[in-house]
Amino acid sequence: MLTMNRFLVFLLTLASFGLSLRAQSPAAVADRVRLKSEIYVWSEGVGDTESDAKAEAVKNLAHKFSLTFSDRSINVMTNRGNGDEEIHEQDNMVMASAMRFTNLETLVWEEILNEGKSNELIRYHAFCYVNRQDVEEANAARRDRIREMIDSGMEQERQQAVGGALRYYCWAYTMLMRFGDSVKINVDGAEKDAAVWLPAKIESVFSHIRFAFSEDEIIDTPDEYDKHTVSMNVFYADKPVQSLDFTYFNGERNISVLAKNGNAMLKFVDLSEMSSIDVKVEYAYADQAAKSYDEEIKAAMATGCAFTNASLCRHKLPVKIKKNKVEIDKKVAKAEETRRQEALSAAAASEAPLIGKENKQVERPVTDDMAAVEKMTAVEKAIRSRKYDSVRDLFTTDGYESFRRMTNRAKLSVAAKENAPLNLRVETTSLFKYGVGIPVIVRNGSHISNEKIVFRFDLASGLIKSVAYALTEKAEKDIFRQAQWDMNSRYSLLTFMEDYQTAYCTKNIDFIENLFSDNAIIIVGNAVDNKTVKKGMVDGQNLMAGDRSKRRFVMSRYTKGEYISSLRKIFSNNAWVQVSYEENEISKVYTGGIVDNELLWIEIRQNWNSASGYNDTGFLALQINMRPSGSQINVRTFTPEFVPLDSLKKSFPVSLSIKE
Repeated sequence: MLTMNRFLVFLLTLASFGLSLRAQSPAAVADRVRLKSEIYVWSEGVGDTESDAKAEAVKNLAHKFSLTFSDRSINVMTNRGNGDEEIHEQDNMVMASAMRFTNLETLVWEEILNEGKSNELIRYHAFCYVNRQDVEEANAARRDRIREMIDSGMEQERQQAVGGALRYYCWAYTMLMRFGDSVKINVDGAEKDAAVWLPAKIESVFSHIRFAFSEDEIIDTPDEYDKHTVSMNVFYADKPVQSLDFTYFNGERNISVLAKNGNAMLKFVDLSEMSSIDVKVEYAYADQAAKSYDEEIKAAMATGCAFTNASLCRHKLPVKIKKNKVEIDKKVAKAEETRRQEALSAAAASEAPLIGKENKQVERPVTDDMAAVEKMTAVEKAIRSRKYDSVRDLFTTDGYESFRRMTNRAKLSVAAKENAPLNLRVETTSLFKYGVGIPVIVRNGSHISNEKIVFRFDLASGLIKSVAYALTEKAEKDIFRQAQWDMNSRYSLLTFMEDYQTAYCTKNIDFIENLFSDNAIIIVGNAVDNKTVKKGMVDGQNLMAGDRSKRRFVMSRYTKGEYISSLRKIFSNNAWVQVSYEENEISKVYTGGIVDNELLWIEIRQNWNSASGYNDTGFLALQINMRPSGSQINVRTFTPEFVPLDSLKKSFPVSLSIKE
């Protein structure tokens, strides 16, 4: 349906043709449009039904703009790996122009064939057209989107979030290839052709990923089916990766792993005859693309990732078992690495990895508290033996409930050999006693993640009052970077974000519901390339910094009840959900005392993974009222790109009571 402004423009356009609106038939209007080829692009289609005719017309129009369409059954040549090729049929996803050009006009009329004869037949004729200027604007918006994805990829690479970098680079390259765009980008002050730079950059990223086995011994857990656990270190440009998705073959099946903080734990049924471990780095994120809000990413990725040198994502790690450790067979590995380097193009060598600068850190208040360390050690033994009730007396009632939810929601195992030193430590301030921590393997079906359990102790009783999964090292470092900020405030924010993250990972919907104030503003932002704001959305363009994005954002606003109801469905439809955080920015709005009644904003990069295959990366911003009686979220926004905190402060001023 046309908006009023669009309708008026449409009427004026028809009037400029010198048409009598009352007398014009659709076919006559189409004749007039054909005469205005300098203004409009048009196409036609016929069919037995009105919908068939429209679909044919839109398809023909799309071909004029190099958009991808499917003939439902097309022949695709596929290399089978042995030099032979086979032909198979493949359904190619369709991207409808109507999705891109919201002002697309379509006219339909009936045509009678063999009129008056026994074989008279009614056919439908469709005519669709769009303004050339709108086409150029849509194409320009898509090119801007490609530049934004490349910028996001470079930022992820600087943060050692290699999985995110590969996703953005590959999606941007695929969009370039599918839509035939020409895009120039700025890389360290030099102008580059994105179509040339991206494949070289992707190859360079692959070439700087390195897998190595730690010096830890193999962990044996006889009561598990995959009874052997091997610790692997993952590096990018010789620095620990913050996050990287990969799969490996464990001798029976492929298992997906999220490496965090440079570490991944691999599970095996049998290692006795294992001579190599095959690892495949995720780069296309096809499932995530298929569920993307961005229709162009869906369309571009529907026929597969355009990066063709995909063999580089595979690592064949020749191994040998020696003294209950897994080691790389260096002689075989040397030949394998030579083969990999030869496969890399010369262009890849010219693209150096992007490495971000480290922020200076404040000194954390580590204390010698053997009583707290002994409690954490006892919990470690309980996890190993799965005799959780044996440590019930070490927890407060609420603390033990949080521990049991953690152990009930996933299969936990300690990511260290029994009796191996865990480097447990205790940090103490005037208001917090904080314990770090037990490294664990969190297993949900065929998905494995590596986490660290952190402890919070009640200062009066010394009991454990809560447990949570630690943030990534990058997120922690941003909270403890050198700045004039009270240490209690840092721990208050740290524990709040850990609890928030863990509540999603353990699907603790009641806890999440209590975190939000009753009148909380909950916003989910999507980028759009047209000027249509749908019902139920508010224009969020004022949230974006002018120099960061040219795209328009619309914000879908939810009440607390609507958001919690939606989240319940997500939790019920996923066997597991994993949320992790990376770099962040923090800004105080109001201070009514240390911790007591501080109001602050934090914006943090969030990575969402789930069993359904839906994965997402964006920026979570929270306005938090830090209160002794229980901190609460006043505002939550989630946007695909970073929103400056100053913009958030202006868009969502403090309107709720600070002191209750």
